[in-house]
Amino acid sequence: FALRIEEHVIRAFEAGLKPVFAWVGPELCIPPLMSPRDFDDFVMAFDQPLCELIHARDGYVWVHCHGKMGPVLERFVEMGVDVLNPVQTSAMGMDTYVLKEKYGDRLCFHGAIDVQQVLPNATPEEVRREVARRTLVASVLTTRIRASSLGERDVALGAAAVAWEPAAGEPGLAEMAALLPVLQAFFDQGGARIDSSPMYGSSEQVSGDLLRRIDNKGALFAATKVWTHGKQDGIEQMQRSMQRMGVE
Repeated sequence: FALRIEEHVIRAFEAGLKPVFAWVGPELCIPPLMSPRDFDDFVMAFDQPLCELIHARDGYVWVHCHGKMGPVLERFVEMGVDVLNPVQTSAMGMDTYVLKEKYGDRLCFHGAIDVQQVLPNATPEEVRREVARRTLVASVLTTRIRASSLGERDVALGAAAVAWEPAAGEPGLAEMAALLPVLQAFFDQGGARIDSSPMYGSSEQVSGDLLRRIDNKGALFAATKVWTHGKQDGIEQMQRSMQRMGVE
């Protein structure tokens, strides 16, 4: 299976796809589910050669793994992961200030807002304070990555995500005005992928409203998720998502 994945990556490069490759799965092999030794045997042994293959062709590696990752975080660095998503701040050993001190110059951390406790239970004002606090640390955590395809420009690999409490209603004009330059800067610096979900409150609609006002978004790759049951319900949900985000 690992060899088939490597062959698939090679074909992707040959077809002109780059620079970021992403995968999920290592979270099934971290403590307390499995030991660090198991992580070495079942993750590093197979994923490290894949990371080396991607880096050899000027690509970058984004990996999704949440949970109590402290005992294996150094292994992600050794394996060659560039971006780790997310930072589950409610898990033991995942304090953003500690992560910044130990890994801030070696690993880019993507996402640090607690969607299990903070977003469902906090007030809108508490959510704003939490976002501001995590953003302050994230501004130091984010590693700058030089993309060869963009010449000498340094670009931040990642995206700015804004979650709105459903009970708080739609963002007002002031909030939208603040978000617009962030998204415009994302595209101006070579960004392309916008990720959303029907689970993220009004995220799809807000993203669509902003994208309609953005210049220089020819490289846009819009992604969302299907969160329903049955083929027809899934098709209808995808159609609604495309309409909200203003994409075809």
